[in-house]
Amino acid sequence: DRKKRAMSFFARNVASTALRAQAPRATARLAAPVRHMAAKPSPLYSTLMDSNMKYITFIVSGCIAMEFVYGSATEMLWESANSGRLPHHVDWSTWAEDEGGEEEDEEDEDEGE
Repeated sequence: DRKKRAMSFFARNVASTALRAQAPRATARLAAPVRHMAAKPSPLYSTLMDSNMKYITFIVSGCIAMEFVYGSATEMLWESANSGRLPHHVDWSTWAEDEGGEEEDEEDEDEGE
């Protein structure tokens, strides 16, 4: 009895699946509206997006240009926020040692040996 019920359950599932596959769908899918190209493409399209290579070149060169602008702007902000604190702002001539003093230190080390 149990085997018969299992077989009939299996048979019903297979039959209903086959019927569903053959039956037309009740809900029709709406087709996407067809967009036609204009008779004459815009200058932007013909200049930048006419071919894949032109488009990729435009994107890469645009990224490089934006990186240059962004880098210059952030560098300018950093310099203005830290003016006088960065190594290239320091007047190193005020910290210069006498050149003779360095030679004397070397001579003192030689005598100690």
